[in-house]
Amino acid sequence: MVKTIAQTLQITILRLFKILLVLVLFLLFYGLFALTEPELLRASRTAAITLICFPVICIAMLKIYGGFPIGVKKTREIVYSAAIATFLTDCITYAQLAIMRFNFPNRSYFQDFFTFMGVVLLQLIAINLFGYMGNYLYFKVNPRPTASSSSAGRRGCRSSSARSRSIRSSIRSAPSPTSRT
Repeated sequence: MVKTIAQTLQITILRLFKILLVLVLFLLFYGLFALTEPELLRASRTAAITLICFPVICIAMLKIYGGFPIGVKKTREIVYSAAIATFLTDCITYAQLAIMRFNFPNRSYFQDFFTFMGVVLLQLIAINLFGYMGNYLYFKVNPRPTASSSSAGRRGCRSSSARSRSIRSSIRSAPSPTSRT
């Protein structure tokens, strides 16, 4: 009973950690672009679409590119997949912003490029911090398995799967009792 409550609490905390990551990524994108895009600071169609699209696209891209599997994968793998997902989210959301502000005069796309690069750089730093901090906290609570037991388990799985494959192939190659030659 206590173990299931602890596991449920741990899963809840991991989900909240991932939601906090998406929130930080969104605030970095929205906050820095709000400095150069005045329509993001007032109740407008541009602000509403950005508020809705960025989190939805970010969550979808994170799911597509492997999620944010804290405690499952190495930190470097987590950071790479999350960085790709976030960069694609930024590109899509920036394209939406560029389309929506097409009618506004005197827009400098050169300045927006530097804002975009600043957003991407700050988001990479945030993803690295969240990845390393998440794995550190996860393995602080759940100790890492020892190398000898995990590699022995993997070898055992491979040999049993190899055995099952050889048994299946010998069954397939054996003549059936009903066939006549």
